[in-house]
Amino acid sequence: MAAISTLLDNPEDAAGAFDTIADPARATSFVAARVAEGSDYLKIVIDDGSMTGTPTPALGRDIATALVTAARAAGLTTIAHACTAGETALALEAGVDGLAHVWADTPPGDPAADTHQVIRPPTPTR
Repeated sequence: MAAISTLLDNPEDAAGAFDTIADPARATSFVAARVAEGSDYLKIVIDDGSMTGTPTPALGRDIATALVTAARAAGLTTIAHACTAGETALALEAGVDGLAHVWADTPPGDPAADTHQVIRPPTPTR
């Protein structure tokens, strides 16, 4: 468990114990471990907790980019969990294939919402 476990009462509540990454040099081995577990896509969480008032460590552009690169090399599609327009921009600049959901910190019609291509081909077909 990484640093996030010290900030949350029960970090396992969401999905059980999970591996984390804090160094872009670990991206290839991190993705290989997910493939070995049977993953057919990689969900990259880029969320600093600001939308929920629970500050948490967040992935930076270097790690997100390294994960996307490693996932592509392994044949995986990448999906990002990002809650703000800034986190979404970081995810898309890192090259993710799509978003798990839309961001929630900009009102309808905000120019930030028009600057992102949200889904990139190819989409998963499994």
